[in-house]
Amino acid sequence: MERISSLSSRIAERIAEREGIDPVELSPPLYEVLDVEQVARLVTKSNADVRVEFTYLGYRVAIEDPNELVITERRTGDGTEPQQAAGSSID
Repeated sequence: MERISSLSSRIAERIAEREGIDPVELSPPLYEVLDVEQVARLVTKSNADVRVEFTYLGYRVAIEDPNELVITERRTGDGTEPQQAAGSSID
């Protein structure tokens, strides 16, 4: 369960940091948008290579490995592709 909390917290913290707000101010909260527990189970228990990717508050979040989280920024106003904003270990 700690890994799941860590994953959820890490996602919220990284996005809140980019938004310049506290993670509890994210609206809607991550838990209302995504079942992070199921995502963590899928990534950690699968025997196949699994990549879970979703958009939350305009940020692309990708999880390929139980220990790797990549968040890319929103598209810029001119429509250019997003740049990688963060890669971090979950542990």
